[in-house]
Amino acid sequence: MSKLKVYVDTTAWFIRPKNTDWLYMHWINQMSDYVPVEFVYECNLKEIASESFRYISGRLMPRLTNSYHRHENPYMRQAHSRIIRKGLADVVFSHACFPVFESNLPVVWFHGVVDPIMQIARGITETEINKQYLLQSNGFKKSAKTMLVTKEQVERHSAYFPDLRDRFAYAPFFLPGMQASTANEVLLKQKNASKVRLLFVGREGKRKGLDILVEALAMLSQSERNYFSLDVVSAMSDGSISLISGVDTTWHKSLPRNEVLKLMRAAHVFVMPSRFETYGFTFVEALAAGCAVIGPDWEAQKEILDFGRSGINVRPFPEDICNGLRTVFDRNIRCNLALSGLEKFNREYSPEQVAKHHLNIFEASLCK
Repeated sequence: MSKLKVYVDTTAWFIRPKNTDWLYMHWINQMSDYVPVEFVYECNLKEIASESFRYISGRLMPRLTNSYHRHENPYMRQAHSRIIRKGLADVVFSHACFPVFESNLPVVWFHGVVDPIMQIARGITETEINKQYLLQSNGFKKSAKTMLVTKEQVERHSAYFPDLRDRFAYAPFFLPGMQASTANEVLLKQKNASKVRLLFVGREGKRKGLDILVEALAMLSQSERNYFSLDVVSAMSDGSISLISGVDTTWHKSLPRNEVLKLMRAAHVFVMPSRFETYGFTFVEALAAGCAVIGPDWEAQKEILDFGRSGINVRPFPEDICNGLRTVFDRNIRCNLALSGLEKFNREYSPEQVAKHHLNIFEASLCK
């Protein structure tokens, strides 16, 4: 079977090489282990210079950046790819601003407006959200397919743009190298727990709700706190947080991904009650590791946790999180949540399943 050539519209390198979006677009190269797709990258000096300039000027000269983009649609940009220009791929896959170019190559755009309710909770107005829809619609109209990471997001965009309904397609984020626990491993871990190990992972502690979790733990009685231990992996890059809660706590400023996954395998409960979370790779990783998950009550995480069947969704308030912690005291509840989460991962988020979703979308884009 011949392989479909997909040009990955991301810079080969730029000034912020640890950027999550950049890393993700290079991870997807491993999707070729599961489906007949060849991912093509390009070292394009114009794109590298452009992305580096945007990052540096945004950090050091925000006024200049705002002036520079004053007359532009921030979701669109001129692409300068030799691969696009010479037609050396079958499909363009972009997770950046929509690439505008002179070519007939179809574009699969991995983009969309994130949960409006969550945005409003962060102080973003409905007028600003409607402007996001309006400006992004230029890309939706030009794309062969627009890829969105939850089914609810697909439905929301389809309702907002009924004429473009057939353009929107669902595919979760691809997480390479994920090996799920077995049901027996999950049962043994959860049923044999003499002390429940909680795990929090998030570079930005405050945005991810670490401070709220600490408050929630402090609300428990001392006998309840003795029931838990807590592992924290966080650089606290958005502000330091006191971890004093009366719970035995181990803090890691940073760990390699494989070490984090080992912690997940050992943990009984993964808890990250984010104030703002567009998706959250770690929730999916926790499901695969057989954790009972306590996550936020936003659009994406409700779907990831199967609307309460594979985890507990809470508002980012100490009282709500405290109630969630008390719920996972119950061993049977923990087991049921963890097993349901494992089944959800295998059904929807395993690398094999996600790769098939992507292949179907790439192939469908050729028919447009």
